Amino acid sequence: MMEIDFDQVKRKEELMQSEIAGDSYKDFLSSDLDTITQAFDKEVRGLFQTISFSYPSLTEYQNDVLIRLFTAFDIIKSQIDPDRLKAFKHLISEDGELILYRRTDIGLTNLVIDSEEGITYSFISATDNLDILNSLLEDIDYERLAYCFFTN
Repeated sequence: MMEIDFDQVKRKEELMQSEIAGDSYKDFLSSDLDTITQAFDKEVRGLFQTISFSYPSLTEYQNDVLIRLFTAFDIIKSQIDPDRLKAFKHLISEDGELILYRRTDIGLTNLVIDSEEGITYSFISATDNLDILNSLLEDIDYERLAYCFFTN
């Protein structure tokens, strides 16, 4: 698998968020984004691009986490039901937190990516009281986090 140049992705994000020329850069650079994310499977890349472009106010930290998380999604995609990749949604909270979430018959799984630093993983069970809440601040195993996100 080819390594993703995180610095190049971050730089493109910064250019597209420019107040003065952001739209011009966005049009120009969007056509070239495939070369940056070519290590991603087409479906994973599409999800990454959708989230990345939907929220131009993401912080550098949130972009870093998103890139690392989607790299992990790409790694585990062959080991999970591929429909699970399509089955999650995303939004930005009023506090600027990026929230990725999946609702299934057994519960609700959330990944909350703080704008400054830290990720919170939670699972709220629909069937029993086996709820989970973990705050992750450093030494994050993104592959394990990806598995947790898609297994519940």
